Amino acid sequence: MTTQKSNNFDKYNPAKIYGSYIFNETLKYQKKYNFDIGQGKHATWNNEADAFKHTFMQAHLTLLFGENIAKILGDKHEKDGNLKMGQSKAEENMDLWNNQQGRQIAHEIIKEYGHIPSYSENLNDIIAKKVIQKMNNGELITTPTDSRNYHKTINYTREDIKEMTNKEFTKHEKAIMQQLKTQGIPKRKELSVGEKSEYSKNKFKSNSSSGQWVTINGNHVLLKK
Repeated sequence: MTTQKSNNFDKYNPAKIYGSYIFNETLKYQKKYNFDIGQGKHATWNNEADAFKHTFMQAHLTLLFGENIAKILGDKHEKDGNLKMGQSKAEENMDLWNNQQGRQIAHEIIKEYGHIPSYSENLNDIIAKKVIQKMNNGELITTPTDSRNYHKTINYTREDIKEMTNKEFTKHEKAIMQQLKTQGIPKRKELSVGEKSEYSKNKFKSNSSSGQWVTINGNHVLLKK
């Protein structure tokens, strides 16, 4: 493919167009909030601008197309970065962490507003403000040297917490808050295939010790001893 044809393709490539849009939004909000940014092609690379871009993008995609599509696109972007750009594991970890924070922001916005705000309601400003709040609270990873690990063992999911009794939540509250601060609280569907939280594993073991799991009409049922 000639350079001219390649440039013409990029001009109409939806991914390229959207990437440019998010980059320009990052530049716009950098001027407003004055977060750290690099120069030239490294403007949004391994810095606060990079963290903002990924978090903003995933919140934006989640609100527009839903969490599943947003995560698929975000994960694909990281895989492409690994294969085509030689991205380091630390850089991938940073991006995946911030992507998850962005999806959480989308859910916070929907919960607060009761709907997905429209552009006439300044949707991007709402997202950007949330991203900056997380950045200021230290909830985003702004450098690959950050020791927090996206792939670290997950102790709790949102569903685990929702299903807890008040007594169970009180017992686990300190650990839950620690995970929220250092890893975030994912949904079960955000875990890798076959992966379970430590809380779910332990609960299953506890239940299994008091009975036997059988399958009835396709449903798993615990028969108490």
